[in-house]
Amino acid sequence: MKNKGNAKSDYSKNQILVSLIDNMRNQEFEKISIKEIVDQAEVSRKTFYRNFDSKIEVLVLEVDAIVAAYISRINEATNLSFETVVLLVFSTAEEHALFIELLVRNNLLYLLTDRLYEEILLIYEKKKAEIFEQFGEMTIANTLLFSFGGFEKYIKQWIKETPRKTPLQVQEDFKRIIELFIKSSEGA
Repeated sequence: MKNKGNAKSDYSKNQILVSLIDNMRNQEFEKISIKEIVDQAEVSRKTFYRNFDSKIEVLVLEVDAIVAAYISRINEATNLSFETVVLLVFSTAEEHALFIELLVRNNLLYLLTDRLYEEILLIYEKKKAEIFEQFGEMTIANTLLFSFGGFEKYIKQWIKETPRKTPLQVQEDFKRIIELFIKSSEGA
């Protein structure tokens, strides 16, 4: 992304983001033209390309905001158990459900889940150093990768539910999933 820290540029970026999200409510991401975005945002095409290289970069603005909210929650948490992480993921997702729904509808959820995975790996490395020492970075990375694949699939289903489960209900679902994994591995 270009032009960081300039107030006028930040305003233009936000207008472009709002326009793109608004357009995504009514049409597929791939079919939205830059012209439609800039016309609605009331900025020039030149302004768009001064700030972004692509429409994906526009979405990354909101993805970064969601990731920052999640990281803030993680950093405040004293307990990073799997159940806590689930609650924090879905509490954050609930607050940004409309945007996440648009990502899911356009097969772009990976933009968010890939960024969350990158950040949680760094956080685990710092906050859970003893686990890293015991199991090694590769095992932790693979475990988180496996978990985030499940989160992504679960989020896709969760976002379509009416009424949508609360983060606490999702946390309970994941507790039961863990119990099932444990019981099935003991019976092997």
